[in-house]
Amino acid sequence: MDRVLVKLAYLTDQGRIMDAAWLAQLQPGATRILDIGCGGGDFISTLAAPGRALFGVEPDPMAREVAAARGVTVEAGTAETIPARIAAQTFDVILMTHVLEHCADPGQALRNVRSLLAPGGGFYCEVPNCAALHFRTYAEISEMLDVPRHVHFFTAGSLRRLLEPLGFEVVAEVHHGHTRHFSAGWRAWENRVHHRLRENGAARRTPRRSAGRDLGLIARSAFACPDQKYDCIGLFVRGAAGASLRGGSGNSG
Repeated sequence: MDRVLVKLAYLTDQGRIMDAAWLAQLQPGATRILDIGCGGGDFISTLAAPGRALFGVEPDPMAREVAAARGVTVEAGTAETIPARIAAQTFDVILMTHVLEHCADPGQALRNVRSLLAPGGGFYCEVPNCAALHFRTYAEISEMLDVPRHVHFFTAGSLRRLLEPLGFEVVAEVHHGHTRHFSAGWRAWENRVHHRLRENGAARRTPRRSAGRDLGLIARSAFACPDQKYDCIGLFVRGAAGASLRGGSGNSG
């Protein structure tokens, strides 16, 4: 049954992950790239190329060491408190993948990005998608809930509504994260969370994962729109024509 569930999900999975090749198409000629919340540099290190400088902002000291070993110029800080040496520069591409949901003040984080982006630069922001059918079905036990580490929750629409007032226009929209929800390991982990919640009297109306429920979820999500099907949403944006991206006192660091 585990193999059947994964196979059915795989056959209907048309998600796409933002990668180095796609970023190169969206922002050709970029030479200065900043990853806010870069971790150990897993993503930004794939963008290394001759003549390109890679920068990162990361609060975890051990992760900064790993990123530095991969050739990233990394500074201590967060999306809301940009370090001074980064704040004094501008960048052709800024990345923020699975960071905004951890921010106490996502608006401040995005204003910081706005002030750091060079004219004509591009910004890619990816967050968990709480409009996904999986999230709505298994909310309290969903791997994507991850409270208290996640403090804000987004849909494609709410993310757009945060970005547009800052003068950003959406160039590309990315969705991914479907098949993995039906793997044996993922399902077992979420049922373990369900068990722990029930032990502590915290489980409410969220059902336990079962083969029957998961078959029903696949049937509902197989041909659903991307905003309902995939657990991650990413938007690649640029400054709207005539909008100033530098001005204002966006940086709090």
